Amino acid sequence: MAGWGLHLTAAGLTALMLGLAFPEPGWWWIAYVALVPAGVMAARSRRPWVLLATSWLAFLAFWLVRIGWVAPVATTGGYLALSGLMALWLAGGVWLAWVLMSKWGLVSVLALPAAWVTMELGRSSLIAGGFGWFVLGHSQAPWRVGEMSRVVQIADLFGELGVSFFVAMTNGLIVDLLTRPLVRVDSGKARARKTITAAVVLWLAAGMGTWVYGAYRLGEVTDERGPVIAVVQTDVMLSHAAPRDDADEAADWAELLRLTVEAARSDPPPMLVVWPETMTPAPVNAEARAMAVGGPGGIYGSRLVHEQIAQFARELGVSILVGSGSIDELAEVAMPGGETGLLPSKRANSVHLYSVDGAQSPQRYDKMHLVPFGEYVPWVGGWPWAKDRFMAWFSPWGVDYTLTPGGDPVVFEVQAPIGTYVLRTATPVCYEDASPGVVRRMVYGPDGRKRADLLANMTNAGWYPGTGQRWQQLQIATLRCVENRVPMVRSVNTGVSAVIDSGGVVRAALAPGAAGWLSEPVRPDGRSSLYGALGRWPAVVLAGLTLAAAFGGLLRRGTIKSSARH
Repeated sequence: MAGWGLHLTAAGLTALMLGLAFPEPGWWWIAYVALVPAGVMAARSRRPWVLLATSWLAFLAFWLVRIGWVAPVATTGGYLALSGLMALWLAGGVWLAWVLMSKWGLVSVLALPAAWVTMELGRSSLIAGGFGWFVLGHSQAPWRVGEMSRVVQIADLFGELGVSFFVAMTNGLIVDLLTRPLVRVDSGKARARKTITAAVVLWLAAGMGTWVYGAYRLGEVTDERGPVIAVVQTDVMLSHAAPRDDADEAADWAELLRLTVEAARSDPPPMLVVWPETMTPAPVNAEARAMAVGGPGGIYGSRLVHEQIAQFARELGVSILVGSGSIDELAEVAMPGGETGLLPSKRANSVHLYSVDGAQSPQRYDKMHLVPFGEYVPWVGGWPWAKDRFMAWFSPWGVDYTLTPGGDPVVFEVQAPIGTYVLRTATPVCYEDASPGVVRRMVYGPDGRKRADLLANMTNAGWYPGTGQRWQQLQIATLRCVENRVPMVRSVNTGVSAVIDSGGVVRAALAPGAAGWLSEPVRPDGRSSLYGALGRWPAVVLAGLTLAAAFGGLLRRGTIKSSARH
């Protein structure tokens, strides 16, 4: 009977290999064996609570290291709480696999992927919108320029969780080969056991199908060129401990405008320039301009900033997608010293489109999927005393920063400077490109029809040290392109800004930590996807069946004394 030490060693090996599978270093191949140690322990363990506890400890270390970039922008409590919660999800996946194998005798080639996908669906969806980073399928997605992946092409059928299923299935087959007798002796003749034969056949069918389908889908992608899009990458590091002053803001604004001029004058000229998230020094929405937020002039004047952007669009003959905060209402509040003042009471993280004639589109996209404790405080909005406690424990901000989420996606129609060509563009902001459901809702309408030709992700990664977070988010973004069969351009403060095609191939990228611009043609993809029509329903059905089987198994007395356990 395995003890704590063996359980912890197995879980630790799995956590270590999972950590190496994602950028950086991004050793994708190791994901195919990463779950094997924990899977073997789940197949053999008779101490489920020890299995759960040791898995949690090992995965806690995984999360503390892999999301270390969260620590500088969160409180210690927030960083530890997120890591602990995510570790519990992963440990729950191992425990769920144990239930399926020990109570029903299910082969690991099915039990492990069913349990892992169920867990990943839950942790990326539940509790304040979930946290979908480091899904197993992400490890197979490209993140270096020019890389292709056949395996991830099945994401346009079943989403990123379909990729996770196949990778976990491979791990499960290895667990079966290690824990189950391969042959049986019958009348003096050795014969392959039917269980192992079935497991191998299932995996071969899935593997061949995945490989052939991936080759077919990649073969459909051509080098046909479409409209040229330019993205601007600023290099502005941000910190709660060192807020930027007016001189910094003015210098950053001047640098952004300079890079925009260079990008707009590249050859061939782009039809659209995309800016990073929240890079204007003042809100530029019509409501803020009407209230003269920041005064009529100066670096913080909404009207002045708006007029500068409009002038640039006219003179350069290019449309500009602008990431900016929006202020819709002001409220009079008490200030220190007994005085009163006006502060924003309703604000959003927004995107505006300026056309070639300098006009701001009447459409405005407000970020729909807000970051918990970064853009709002979940669960306690109606209880000020609880909200104050939550902000003290989990938020780095000293004031109420709550944003208003957008209600619906917006698809901007970007008009070419010459001719009648229109590029339908959706704009996921910040971590929205890490949320499959949000991006699918942008690309596909309620009727299931494709309504966007391009995704323009606008992100501000200046809060995070190092480059790990930057490459991780780029890798996640490539899966959004495959799932929805739509190209993406990414404009990211501090990087990684990139152009990704609808096959998930990074066609061009700017190095992180350097200011610059990138101007590349994109090719809109006329194909639709099964995932676009169904979303995550296949994964939901699988999770429902898995949880039902697990619940039924827990009601059974004892465990299956299969050969896998000896």
